[in-house]
Amino acid sequence: MSSIGTTIKQKSPVKGDRPIYCPNQKSSGASKTPTASPEEGSPAATEGSGFDIQVDELSIRDGQISYRDSGEEPQLFKNLNATITLDSLQGPFTIDASLNALGSPGKIKASVDSLDEDTPVHVDLTWQGHMFKAQGNWNHEALRFKGNLNVTTAPLPSLNVVTAKADLTANLKEAKLSKIAISSAQGKATGSANVRWEPSLFVTANLSGLPGQTSLKVTHKENTKGPHITLTSKSLKDLLPSLPTGSFKADFTLPLSPLEKSKVNLQGAKITWGQAHSTLKGSFSYKNSKDYRSNLTFDTSDLTAWARLFDLTKEQKNSIPASISIDTSGPLNKLATKLALSSGNNSLTANGTLNVTSESHSFTIGASIPDAQKFLSPLGIGGGVLDALTLDAKASLTPQQTKVSMSKASFSTGRADIQLTSDLTLKLSQTLKNINGSVVIIGLTFKTPSSSNDTSKEAASSKENTIDKAASSLSKDSMDLSALKDLNVSLSIQANQLPSNDLALKSLSVQLDTRGGKVELSPIQASVAQGEIKGQVNLNSNGHFSSDLSLVGLQMKPLLLAFTGMDDVTGTLEGNLSLTAKGKSLFDLASTLDGSLNLQVLEGTYHGFDLSAISKQLKNLKNLTGFLGLFAVGTSGGETPFKQLGGHFDIKGGVITPNKVTLEAEVASAELTGQVNLPQWNADLETQLKLVEHPKFPGIGVDIKGPLSAISFGVNTDALES
Repeated sequence: MSSIGTTIKQKSPVKGDRPIYCPNQKSSGASKTPTASPEEGSPAATEGSGFDIQVDELSIRDGQISYRDSGEEPQLFKNLNATITLDSLQGPFTIDASLNALGSPGKIKASVDSLDEDTPVHVDLTWQGHMFKAQGNWNHEALRFKGNLNVTTAPLPSLNVVTAKADLTANLKEAKLSKIAISSAQGKATGSANVRWEPSLFVTANLSGLPGQTSLKVTHKENTKGPHITLTSKSLKDLLPSLPTGSFKADFTLPLSPLEKSKVNLQGAKITWGQAHSTLKGSFSYKNSKDYRSNLTFDTSDLTAWARLFDLTKEQKNSIPASISIDTSGPLNKLATKLALSSGNNSLTANGTLNVTSESHSFTIGASIPDAQKFLSPLGIGGGVLDALTLDAKASLTPQQTKVSMSKASFSTGRADIQLTSDLTLKLSQTLKNINGSVVIIGLTFKTPSSSNDTSKEAASSKENTIDKAASSLSKDSMDLSALKDLNVSLSIQANQLPSNDLALKSLSVQLDTRGGKVELSPIQASVAQGEIKGQVNLNSNGHFSSDLSLVGLQMKPLLLAFTGMDDVTGTLEGNLSLTAKGKSLFDLASTLDGSLNLQVLEGTYHGFDLSAISKQLKNLKNLTGFLGLFAVGTSGGETPFKQLGGHFDIKGGVITPNKVTLEAEVASAELTGQVNLPQWNADLETQLKLVEHPKFPGIGVDIKGPLSAISFGVNTDALES
């Protein structure tokens, strides 16, 4: 058996160079430096091979040639150690090598049957669990390899194991891959590739049929920064159903030099998705699953277009320039992440941990948005009423649920100052797929403050005209309450100076709890209409509703303005209510409403009706003409003070029936009869006013009738006419 030992290092190709020839050595000892050229026609003397061969060391032992490269120069493959074993100078040859590529170790095994004109060759490369196999025939005379290439990757996120195969033809100038076929858990792709290094480097590759109807095109020329990549997809929604529709395109160049350090730089990558455009710059590196780093900046001239893409808004007019930076580092199962979004004076930050392998993430979230009207409203956030927002919260997300703990949250809306603290858990399911981030202010509806504090008759009339006359019935549409089963929220709300038009809701304190498939608002404490409302409200996923509330010191005028558009009655409202109902629609809930209601208006005044004037007119009544003018006197202005108005109401099946509901005034008394039918959204009430100074007077009837959204008051003279 013959043995030789050389160190062979590939150099940059120099066209037309003749390689230095290393003669066979029969010695088994020290290194030798080659000094002679081969005879013309020998294999190593072929013109234009583009290789230099140097001998640095010679190690011969038991028919093996050893090669070592310490990797002193930066290059893609470092620390290459190879052992070549041959049975004779004519072969067969076997090669065992180890190397370090991109920071990870790999192994190469190769075999060459002989140095005949057309000899079988087999090469195996393993690296990071990926396996590359090439086999075919090497034509020594033509210096050409023809065969096939097979690749099997280690399991990859979302793709599992990827396999690829292709026909491979290569010579000393170029290599061609044809009939490329790639298979993964997401589907199959086909393509071709060509790499040419003589006379200059040129690379092209095309793949189509990738997941999401995606195509990939790669081109690279010598003396450029790196390969130019164009990635297009007709439907990323095929990859992930939650992604929006629309064609996607990414156009960027990857510099080659940083690749030697497992680092990729992105300079001005252009991304187009539907009508949304942006640029992406920065870098990322991936040495192995335990060492990933990125520093990326996403710039867009119109964040609103991205919000439209994800169906967050329909806004077309306002464009919001924004910049988003993402920094990550660490292993993929615990990736430290910093995210910052800025637009003018507005900023949103998130610091935490991403787990790419299990899709489990946790973050600390901060927001400082002093200009919410211009920044959030066009994005479909805040309902157009938020002026400013600050937020400190912690969030954890898994494929099954999202949990948010807010240590601080404040919203500014007109005169409002709202503070929230919460523990919020959402179990993600089909019933919750349309819930967005506004869930943290569930149960609160804000109206912008009125431009004027005018409470005159004109203002009351204007408000009355805004009442929806068509709202004369309750909806029978079923409400899907099954989402409550997957909603787990513990939320504390503290709000001050809430704008609510004439209702004057100055403060609100409530604890919201949805654990166990229910919504419980308890305790509720609200400062409204210069008084207080206290109590609790409950609703579960089966449609069971209950409420216990007490009313203390509420002023009637702002209440009537808010709910009826009128301000005829002033006074202080006291009372309590206890209600239960069951149903999946507003109509069903109203139809099953049972309970009781106690209301008292103390030290009040009815404006626009003067009972004392009627009483005086009766004293001077002498003829029919005076009798007919009686009501003109009473309704021509003035007011009627009263000590007490109210009493007990029984509620059964949505029908509210007065039970000893009376009026006690200095000049008159009355009792209310009739009913309010909530399912029919209608009132049919009447009262008979008795004058204290005229016990024989039959009384004056007042009718309260009509749809609850447009109640009318009228004077009934039937008793007088009889």
